[in-house]
Amino acid sequence: MDPDERSISDDGPKGLLVNNSTGKNIIVSPGDKYNYVEAAIINYINTGDIRWLNKIPETSNPLATAGMIAFICDYLGIDQESIVPGISAQEMLGMIATGSMELATTAQKASNAVVKMIGERGTQVFSKTIWKNGRTERIDVENPNPGNRPGQIHYHDSKNHKYRYDIEKNIFFDENTGELAPNRVQNLLNDKDFLNAINKGLKILGE
Repeated sequence: MDPDERSISDDGPKGLLVNNSTGKNIIVSPGDKYNYVEAAIINYINTGDIRWLNKIPETSNPLATAGMIAFICDYLGIDQESIVPGISAQEMLGMIATGSMELATTAQKASNAVVKMIGERGTQVFSKTIWKNGRTERIDVENPNPGNRPGQIHYHDSKNHKYRYDIEKNIFFDENTGELAPNRVQNLLNDKDFLNAINKGLKILGE
């Protein structure tokens, strides 16, 4: 079944179901192998569906957070020592999904691979508008806690809908749904003044 508890299909191995939109397996019946939190983590990693991420409980319990981080690292083959201390499971998964974090695997650690967080070498700025067109359309850059929280660049359209900029892929996406922004937003990257503002934001982030 999908995150809204509706059945998708009966194909695939027992305990797994093929997500027809992505062709990737998701867990629908964890059984004894996974608990519901682990199943939601796997499903989000495999589908990118924000609704699975929303099923992962937010917690201030350090043991619970450490357990979820350890599970993610084990599932993806990531060296846990390369993870920034204090990060939550939701933040880590979101950064993996958007390419905001380069994670060192155990094999890469031997080659001195490290975690890279957007903005870690940048200037501290809580929210700065670097381009504006009219009353609401604008580009903002945020980097409130360099090295501890990933910085970001985002665009607000004329209706004040917010789209985050993916630095690695050079695209905008809806941070609430994970879906790509419409073409009218992506095409703004072809505008010289708009692109200059993006580059200004990257400079502030140290990227």
